[in-house]
Amino acid sequence: MDLVARYARYLDSGDLDGYVSLFTPDAVLFGEHNGRDNIRAYVATVMQRRAGDPAVRKHFVGLPTIDGTSERVTVHSYLMWVRFGSDSPAAGAAEYIDECVKRDGRWLFQTRVLQR
Repeated sequence: MDLVARYARYLDSGDLDGYVSLFTPDAVLFGEHNGRDNIRAYVATVMQRRAGDPAVRKHFVGLPTIDGTSERVTVHSYLMWVRFGSDSPAAGAAEYIDECVKRDGRWLFQTRVLQR
């Protein structure tokens, strides 16, 4: 659960290094971005775009379901994007489907899929 929460926190706060540290070196993000270098490049552009957008949006991730072993799990969680200071705060919703692995005592994303 901490891994999922940190993902949202690092993304929303613009902490690119923290964000990338949540993935295995060979991770795949959204089926398109393979490896930490490609994930970093993609997310840097997302963070840069968000920094220039006057609408403050945050990721709210619901409690996940987690199934698997002590070394590998599948995580399902729901996501809502929320706009702060807006009469209509809900900006969208989706589901994350993650494959996570434990490396050196720490959980990391191996794959992260976003289904809208």
